[in-house]
Amino acid sequence: MLGNSGVGKTALTNQFVGREPNTEALPTLGIEYGFRTVPVQGMDLRLRILDTCGQERFKAIPPQYYRRAAGIMLVYDVTSRQDFSGLDGWVDKIRDIAGANVTIMVVGNKKDLEGKRAISNSR
Repeated sequence: MLGNSGVGKTALTNQFVGREPNTEALPTLGIEYGFRTVPVQGMDLRLRILDTCGQERFKAIPPQYYRRAAGIMLVYDVTSRQDFSGLDGWVDKIRDIAGANVTIMVVGNKKDLEGKRAISNSR
């Protein structure tokens, strides 16, 4: 999970790995781990989910972790045009560090704040 601070990476990670939601979550410092086992073609695949910090002062930490990632979920807040505009910079950084072959999934988060949406659903 990558993205700016406050976009909801921890909430998505907690939901995916089956942890209880935490409405009073503090910003992630460094890296938090979560695990989930999913069936893939008759085998159980154990996924390690890394919830990375988005704060500027910790930006040097995540690259060492996503250098060998099989896939990256790049999260932005749909109520923030600034978060959406920063996606290109994130993709460039990911490609520089993880390579051109890493799979990147872009996820708009905070859909429940529909009245504050700054990024439309249209293509």
